[in-house]
Amino acid sequence: MLKEKELIDWCWENLEFYNSPETWEDTYIVDILNGYRCLCKTKEGKTISFSQIRTMFEEED
Repeated sequence: MLKEKELIDWCWENLEFYNSPETWEDTYIVDILNGYRCLCKTKEGKTISFSQIRTMFEEED
């Protein structure tokens, strides 16, 4: 199971977004939640994959 709220909060605070989105729903966070495969950049300029982000917020059963 995925800790969605924590993932969304972390992404909103730590990832780089273009065009100054007003809400997280206007970003690729939606794609991360849907399991798409892609790369993005953190505010520090590091590249991270969507799957790495999802893994950080997976709950163990």
